[in-house]
Amino acid sequence: MTEIELIQLSPNDKYTFHLYHGGLLIGYPEQENNKWYIVNRNQSNKESTAGSIGHLILPEQIDKIEPIYPRNKQRVTPNPPSYVIEGSPKTKIMVIFGAGASLDYTFDQEDSVRPPLGNDLFSDTFSNLISQFKGVESLSSQILQSKNIEIFFQEQWNNIKNTHNPKLLNKLIDTQYYLHYLFRHLSTTCRNNRKNNYSSFFQSLENYLITKGWDEKAMIVSFNYDTLIENALSHSLDYTFTDFGDYINYKNSRFLLFKPHGSWNWVRYISEKFLDSINFNYVEKNLLELRQTLIQKGISLSKINEHLDEGMAIINKDLRTNQGFYYPMLLIPYKKKDSFIMPELHFTAMQHFMKTVEKIIIIGWKGSEEKFKSLLAKNIGSKKIEIIYVTKNDSSIEQELKESLPNASFSNFSHQKESKGTFTELNQFIQEFPNRIF
Repeated sequence: MTEIELIQLSPNDKYTFHLYHGGLLIGYPEQENNKWYIVNRNQSNKESTAGSIGHLILPEQIDKIEPIYPRNKQRVTPNPPSYVIEGSPKTKIMVIFGAGASLDYTFDQEDSVRPPLGNDLFSDTFSNLISQFKGVESLSSQILQSKNIEIFFQEQWNNIKNTHNPKLLNKLIDTQYYLHYLFRHLSTTCRNNRKNNYSSFFQSLENYLITKGWDEKAMIVSFNYDTLIENALSHSLDYTFTDFGDYINYKNSRFLLFKPHGSWNWVRYISEKFLDSINFNYVEKNLLELRQTLIQKGISLSKINEHLDEGMAIINKDLRTNQGFYYPMLLIPYKKKDSFIMPELHFTAMQHFMKTVEKIIIIGWKGSEEKFKSLLAKNIGSKKIEIIYVTKNDSSIEQELKESLPNASFSNFSHQKESKGTFTELNQFIQEFPNRIF
């Protein structure tokens, strides 16, 4: 959009502004000191300057504008989907898994096939895959020299939001597809079912829950893109995850699984009408070629979002689908992590069951997810919560959660002086003392 087009908008009409990076702003366009702001004024701030209360915007960042009618009518926020609870199921235990848990998913020390951490996601180990993603390949030299991958991606995202940088945005779109393919590969190759820490842990936890009666469930929260948890539950306890209802099926399952940052196999389908508009031959071409076309044509995230199905879908490990082309639903590892990618019904259910939690077991999670910590504060708040964390003697999780859970008591799992506090050691301890953890 040009500045002339902004000037032509009525200053008295309210609009929705679709930004090229996928964000939305709602308000009135105002110009001040040769800068443009989107301002959402009310009676109390009518005398304030646009610069003090508005959101600074560059005209070229705007992909599309939609007027809000009728004028001055308050925007109605849709109600969250209802989650009807039958009976009295409760979740006193919540288990939170981070990347460290998947790294230690097997206790076979000779098994070299393990999900990587941090910058290793872009290491030479995956050079053959990276070579198919030119946007990722061009970022690799910066990524591999950065000390913290989350800070690196946060800086790139801040750059995109604060300026107009469509080439960089296309590289992050490429990164999202790369992570989709990478974790699909890792989820299908990390298959050590006989020496699997997830399987061992869930069977022990289920045995404990059985002693408490059928209404006793457990919340499982994973911030990992892989499906190692789903694989373990399916192989060891006959769980299925063919639709999103299976993740939160408290009627037939002991565990409710939540993945706030998405999953490699969660997608939203792209309309054929949009594919036609960019001259993409979806009959003869594949998903990788679509991703290349999006990058080559410089398609913004806003344009992609505009043509995605409203709801998510689950695809299988072979990426076979009769429903068309899609965009992966997983969150690039930013530092702030202040958003979720999950079905609304999962979000509603997660808040409901969080209220009854009395104990939290943390395995391989660093606690930097701001939005999730806000949910903990909102739904558990000042309750006396017991927290056991398994993070290789890293006690920084206590500082991360102290503000959200001020009355929590923390204990670092390290049952022996020489213990490293790993997922493997936790499971070994549970086998010997099953009632000491749960």
